[in-house]
Amino acid sequence: AVRCNNRPTADMSWRNCIVLCLLLRNAFAWSGEGHFQIAMVAQGFLREKLRKKVKDMLKGDLVDFAHYEQKLTVPETSMCHFHHQKPEWQCGQGIGRQGKVHCDGSEAGYFSLLCAVSLTFQKFSYDALMREYPQSDFFRMPVSDYWSNFKQLPEAAHYSDMLKTPEDELRWLAIFVGDMHQPLHWLRGDFEYGRNITVVAKGKEYSLFDYWESQLPLDFQLNDFHGDPRMYKKWHHFKEHPGEVFATWGSEVSNKACDIYAALPAGQTRIELSTENIRQWRKLYEALVLQAGERVAQLMSELLMHRKHEAGHKNGRGLHHPRVSGTKNLLTNLLLGIPTVLLWLVGLHLHYHRKLPSFSLS
Repeated sequence: AVRCNNRPTADMSWRNCIVLCLLLRNAFAWSGEGHFQIAMVAQGFLREKLRKKVKDMLKGDLVDFAHYEQKLTVPETSMCHFHHQKPEWQCGQGIGRQGKVHCDGSEAGYFSLLCAVSLTFQKFSYDALMREYPQSDFFRMPVSDYWSNFKQLPEAAHYSDMLKTPEDELRWLAIFVGDMHQPLHWLRGDFEYGRNITVVAKGKEYSLFDYWESQLPLDFQLNDFHGDPRMYKKWHHFKEHPGEVFATWGSEVSNKACDIYAALPAGQTRIELSTENIRQWRKLYEALVLQAGERVAQLMSELLMHRKHEAGHKNGRGLHHPRVSGTKNLLTNLLLGIPTVLLWLVGLHLHYHRKLPSFSLS
């Protein structure tokens, strides 16, 4: 597993939470175990100052809320944790239509995973900053308050204790990004997200879905995963509309679902996993946890940037938009400014000489 050293500057409350996570690791399946691993990676990617800001924004550390799904009565049936579209997509086609996916109620259901992530981010973003991104038609339905609409659904009763504040909604956003990186959440197909396929590993039977959801996370120790804060310097704020960014993430991970199915014998619903199957899936799982953790950290950083811009504009301070190249703008201003200054100097020179008094020596 990939390991990076923890920093000694980590605050003690975060350390204590990790110790508690280690003690409780057998109490949770993917909903807890997998999300704990992702949260730990995300916390590792965030530098100390940024992690404190995220803690203020969420009213707690990311690891504090990794167990949210575990509190649900029937989390595996909650539509917002899965991708669904009509008609269902198939491997070789990709999610959406012709390689593109939109939050339109068809290519991605309004209450499905992709729209849940996109609409939640949209709610907590700063409008003026959103207008600076390239135009996008990702949203092909009215953009409304996702969570207000969600609470009206019958299944929302399962979330009642965890949807009381804006901070709760942001915590779910982190959970959803984790769910985006569980490949079997993307392809329903004939196998109901893998629930209708039985796999046998080391003499034990699981549904394919449960193997990925429950068993694979338990094959790793919580301290097998750590983010590297040095990676933060390599991040770039979103250059595209955030909806397009999330659609790209979804397309990437959904392709992994096809890879999982492709590794299984066609037409069989009960499969004995080979050592190679298990090895490859462990490797893929590890890569996805690290990727999910980095993206959760990046997403939190992006939201903090939106908050900073909103506060700056309210106080009359203009801030540099991450999409706008300062060097490019400087060159543009120079190209426009130099001729203007030269013309001004020539005009001043002519004006000055016209006003000089004439002298005669005679």
